Amino acid sequence: MIGASDIAADGIAKAGVIGLGTMGQGITLVLARAGIEVVAIEADDAKLDAGLEALAAGLKDRVQRGRMTEDAMDAELSRISGSTSLDDLHDADLVIEAAIEDMTVKKDIFKALYRICPPHAILASNTSSLSIDEIATATSRPEMVAGAHFFAPAQVMKLLEIVRGAKTSPEVMAALMALSKRAGKIGVAVGNGPGFVGNRMYHRYTWQAYFLLQEGCEPIEVDTAMQGFGFALGCLAVGDISGLDVARRVRQGQIATGDINPTDPYPVIADRICDEGWLGRKTGRGWYRYENSERTPDPEVSALIQKVAAELGIGRRQISAEEIQDRCIFALINEGARLLGNGVAGSPDDIDVIWRFGYGFPEAKGGPMKIARQLGREHVLATLSRLHAAHGPAFEPAAAIADPRNKRLFR
Repeated sequence: MIGASDIAADGIAKAGVIGLGTMGQGITLVLARAGIEVVAIEADDAKLDAGLEALAAGLKDRVQRGRMTEDAMDAELSRISGSTSLDDLHDADLVIEAAIEDMTVKKDIFKALYRICPPHAILASNTSSLSIDEIATATSRPEMVAGAHFFAPAQVMKLLEIVRGAKTSPEVMAALMALSKRAGKIGVAVGNGPGFVGNRMYHRYTWQAYFLLQEGCEPIEVDTAMQGFGFALGCLAVGDISGLDVARRVRQGQIATGDINPTDPYPVIADRICDEGWLGRKTGRGWYRYENSERTPDPEVSALIQKVAAELGIGRRQISAEEIQDRCIFALINEGARLLGNGVAGSPDDIDVIWRFGYGFPEAKGGPMKIARQLGREHVLATLSRLHAAHGPAFEPAAAIADPRNKRLFR
């Protein structure tokens, strides 16, 4: 049995990062900044060179902006090397996989890591939604496998969701929690489940935004309402930044695993905008049009929304900012309560920390679970019951709300 001393955070001297896209670059910088030697792995020389050049360019920009010194930049870069061979991770203490969200790809990587890496090495995935338990089946050391879900941009965002698989050892979880502190992150331990805690709740939030579009809203109305609540950006504008195809792949994965009930309402508009090739900022069009970095409403998107609503037989109507906020926030509250009930979330405070530091929940409001506790069980239950009757199964009250004997949320 591997002891805690074998995998203590301060004993992590060498790490590997697999995948040098935007997330991989950020994770590489986080680890190098923590004083860890990092080997970044890419599939070929062209991708490796491009990733390392982008990483260095980002650091040089920070120097030019006065946000770091040249000495600090040189120190970070000196800890980073690149390779196209996983064999160069033969002496790594930690490996974080940041490849594409494809289970087959990830399992192939972990199968190779099990063969290459030393027995004490922590094998972590940066997946935002795939099952850590299934990834772990590719190895014979599932106790060494966990999730290390960084938030983009990883070198800036403070949150790190540390995902505990069914067989992840307590020592691995403790080492990753300590590593988060060493790296200047706020680590929150969560259980394994689709989307874990943060993204699971975020999907419920964004789905309500999509339904609101189909029912009568324009994208700017949804986003303006949520900015009025206190978010820096609404979720539709955020989706344009991250890429609408990313969210679609998550939905497709949820359908494949049965996580989406085929009889429940589905946000058709979110798929149809992807069919048009309007994937967000990277294509110049998403929920908004982008020219010279300016975000403006797009009449063609409005026309597409109206077309989809007509196909679905939905009579569009005027929707107030209050309704937009209620549906988005109570979708968060209800899903958070479900995650408390099934043990994926450890506590209401954990959920609020995740939403505060991972998704920019308004600091003054504390978090969705704090709002629920302030409103009280009766108010929350009555609101969810009303929304359930009007808008369907997403608002069916969770047990932690409906059952007064359940003390996970309301004490």
